[in-house]
Amino acid sequence: MKEPLSMETLAKRILHLEQENRRLKRLGRAGLFIGLVLTVGGAFVNDHTKVIEGERLVLRDQDGRTRVELAVRKDGSVGLGLNDQEGRKRFGLSVMPDGTTGLGFQDQDGEQLLELSTSRGTGAGLYIRDHSGDNRVGIAVTPDGQSGFIVSGRNDDKRIGLFATADGTTRLDLRGKDQKGRVWIGNKTGETPNLRIWGVDGKPLLDFPGKLPIPSSGGKAKTDRT
Repeated sequence: MKEPLSMETLAKRILHLEQENRRLKRLGRAGLFIGLVLTVGGAFVNDHTKVIEGERLVLRDQDGRTRVELAVRKDGSVGLGLNDQEGRKRFGLSVMPDGTTGLGFQDQDGEQLLELSTSRGTGAGLYIRDHSGDNRVGIAVTPDGQSGFIVSGRNDDKRIGLFATADGTTRLDLRGKDQKGRVWIGNKTGETPNLRIWGVDGKPLLDFPGKLPIPSSGGKAKTDRT
């Protein structure tokens, strides 16, 4: 049975993508930071076709700082890293043996601010972090046709979730700081949309087209029969 996307399941997919990208970042650190130039390690230049052949490539600037790193590892993975003038990695692109691909952008402190990953098992995902490393925006598309979008506050507090399934069912989920639901809107193809609202205390205020008690302005509950 297919698991519908939710705040929690999309967060798991984002976590999986983060783990994949950590593998890609390790590739960038271990496989690319080799300090070798083309003339070392069996590199070969074909003068006739102007093709450079080799397993590792490092380009440095006039001050000797590494600016471009490219390597193919024994396990079949390949990675490309671009560094700034201080030698700090700012961009990485990698392909793993299982076909997983990853792309990442780092700030000057090495924090990954934007990551994009694709995987045969989990689909495609994009997430954006703040400079503290907290996920703020996450987007995922699964192989079975589901898609999700999450906006989070600080400390990865998930506040807004928007989801769609392959059959056209859509859902909007709004949460408070306590991570409890405040507003829920669902729309299933061929059926009447549903709207649910909860108070700060977690008590239901509205369930439409269901009929839950709706507090009046005076604080006493009345039942909506319209």
